Amino acid sequence: MKKNVLLLIFLFALNGIYAQKIDIVSLTTIGEGKTKDEAVTNALRSAIEQSFGTFISSQTNIVNDELVKDEIVSVSNGNIKKYDIVDSQSLSNGNTSVTVKSQVSLYTLSSFCKNKGFETEFDGAAFGANIKLQELYAKNEIEAIRQLQIPFLALTDRAFDYKVSAKDPIKAGTYKVTSRNQPIETGPRRQPKTDEWEVPLEITASANQNFFSATEVLFNTLSSLSLSKSEVENYLKINKTVYPFTLCISSKKYDIFYLRSQQSVQQILSLLSSLRNSLMKAEIDANIQTVVISSLPNALDSKNATLINKYGTRNAKNANPFVCQLDNIYLSEVALYSSQMVQSTSLGYSARRVTSKTYENTPFDFLYKLEKNALIHKAGNRGVDFGSVISLSAINKDKYNLLVFNTVHPDLSTDKLSKIKKYTISSK
Repeated sequence: MKKNVLLLIFLFALNGIYAQKIDIVSLTTIGEGKTKDEAVTNALRSAIEQSFGTFISSQTNIVNDELVKDEIVSVSNGNIKKYDIVDSQSLSNGNTSVTVKSQVSLYTLSSFCKNKGFETEFDGAAFGANIKLQELYAKNEIEAIRQLQIPFLALTDRAFDYKVSAKDPIKAGTYKVTSRNQPIETGPRRQPKTDEWEVPLEITASANQNFFSATEVLFNTLSSLSLSKSEVENYLKINKTVYPFTLCISSKKYDIFYLRSQQSVQQILSLLSSLRNSLMKAEIDANIQTVVISSLPNALDSKNATLINKYGTRNAKNANPFVCQLDNIYLSEVALYSSQMVQSTSLGYSARRVTSKTYENTPFDFLYKLEKNALIHKAGNRGVDFGSVISLSAINKDKYNLLVFNTVHPDLSTDKLSKIKKYTISSK
């Protein structure tokens, strides 16, 4: 008898977890349009479209049906219970991009479709509905970050402003630049002719408003997508993996986001690489020809190179110190542990302990402030799990707001040299 009672209690508990009735789903979507209202409508249509398939099945593409495609996203009919505009950005093409977090009523949506003559089936109270809801949110997270590419890449395409200054010409192959605190002889790519010259150039890049807007839309979108405390707890209860991702975009705006998929993390890192591409594609005009920064022999100044070497994972030639990254960071009250600080021993791997002062006055000095907000901790007293840590330091610290390249305009004959009047630089 006692065993039967315990079995009933277990089944009731299981039913409470896995057989909850699902009606309202909360989705984050991004839309673009000629006006803000059109962008919001497109974002809501994406939310409606993603709602189909998991709980509502249909044989037709209802969302794009000419008869109902506008009405289906109307708040007045109850399909969209409510929505909030998380972020809004004006793009260079004149369009507006918005990030919207909306609540979709699955039951109302299913009824709406049936009233319009479409065959649908709503399955919101099925066994395992909670698991299906998690699957829907995981797909929505990946799709939202994919949609984020459009406004993010549009903004980062012109994310930097430049200045260029030229020094007196020198004989080809004799100019020295400094990288990683070590002098490097640039040297000719071939034996220079007697009348070939190089013009030493100093290129300074700084982040502009497009950079700040791009980081804002990224941060706000991740805030909307991140698992809540209760959702993290539910994931851990059923042994599902949560992926922490820590992002800092200013000295006052930083947080740990808890994502559902490793694919989401990889998509974000791929997005950030666009900043490097944007940085290196500016063109220098010298009256006689136009050259792209990335085609010139270059080296970062020693301060920037040291910053990259210490905190970045990219090589100096293509690195972007506006984006500093640390991977797999764990923080406890007394120490930080990093995969970059793991030393191999005959007994395996041991983490080297470093104090909080290691990150003092660096792009990562905000980490200790986040410790109290963390939801996931590592076993073995390793403290808070931050996952990948990204610091967009251009607005985190003023002193990281400039990037200096020392380079040369090579292979100039005496005749070409005489025709150069002025060096100018602009985004390509």
